[in-house]
Amino acid sequence: MNLEDWSYVGGVVSGASAALLAIAAIIGGGAGLGDWRARQRKERELAEERAKTLRLDRARVLRGWSPHGVHVYGVRLVAEPAELTKAVEELTADQPSDYVVLRVNETADGNANRARSLRQLIVNQGYLAQAPSTGEYEALEVGRKVLESRTLPT
Repeated sequence: MNLEDWSYVGGVVSGASAALLAIAAIIGGGAGLGDWRARQRKERELAEERAKTLRLDRARVLRGWSPHGVHVYGVRLVAEPAELTKAVEELTADQPSDYVVLRVNETADGNANRARSLRQLIVNQGYLAQAPSTGEYEALEVGRKVLESRTLPT
């Protein structure tokens, strides 16, 4: 064999090894692509679940809850100075009391409007109710959609 023959053999070997590497990359790359797609799918599902939970939590707090099957408290505002004094005395005496002092504490920017809304709620309805859990609000939302989808007979 002369030098030209060896160069021919070298070309064949390098071409075959390049072809084998390309085939391995295609096969292995497809598996890597499938793994990447599965990770992307899982991340998207997790993000959707987080967004749903956040939406339900916000709706639960903002929209309130029906007073059926949850803790509901009959309340009224204390505005008379004599009764306010009595409340302070009872609350500081370390004894059972009918009074509770509340402060709206939702944002650091001030809560005067929300406190006013709470006072109006107490004056108008006379009740405070427990907010639903995320699961309870989700069930309520599903029930509302079912009721909305039904047409009432006329």
